[in-house]
Amino acid sequence: MRTSEMENEAVVSRPDDSRLDWPGAHIPPRARGRWARRLAGLAPFAMAFLGVVLIAYFVLSPHGDQTPLSVAAPIAGHPAPDFTLRDIDGVRRVLRTQRGRAVLLNFWGINCPPCRHEMPEIWRADQYLRNQPVTIWGIDDQSDAVSDMRLFTNQIGVHYPQLPDPRLVVGLRYQVSALPGNIFIGPDGRVTLAHVGPLTYPDFVAHLEAALREDTSPAPSR
Repeated sequence: MRTSEMENEAVVSRPDDSRLDWPGAHIPPRARGRWARRLAGLAPFAMAFLGVVLIAYFVLSPHGDQTPLSVAAPIAGHPAPDFTLRDIDGVRRVLRTQRGRAVLLNFWGINCPPCRHEMPEIWRADQYLRNQPVTIWGIDDQSDAVSDMRLFTNQIGVHYPQLPDPRLVVGLRYQVSALPGNIFIGPDGRVTLAHVGPLTYPDFVAHLEAALREDTSPAPSR
């Protein structure tokens, strides 16, 4: 009877042969625990590395713009960092081609309530200054879809060029920290004002007219 009980016990305690097929079957449980702790400890480093790779991909390989990030900050008197984007109609917009004109870059997003109120004020200023060498571009800084941008701007009744920036490259280049953000650039290509927060129609007219006075170089076509 004792022998039979031992045989039965041996049969019950024997591991299933199918469990010996997985790679860690022959690793003692204590060793497996040590390796699991080591792998868990490496997880934060792996995530940090992945983050660096993603940032490098989105920043250094921008959609439609191969210009590296400029070291010049958007400070009055500094050259405005150049960029190239296509607007929602597919027209290629290059900042450096606007030399000789006062330029307003308005950074906005659909989910920005102050932007909704500010953009019609910009359109009023654009209409008021339509006979002046002034360029106004809206730059979407929330990766909104082109179709949503078009619907949004039609709903609020603004019709100056709108530029999608799906990888947010231009916003990073201009160090936009909040929306709305407005960058005013003189005809000489230098920043005259960088402003965070909503502005009104009189503000836009005054700042654009001030930017125009910064230079008297010939104005290119719009």
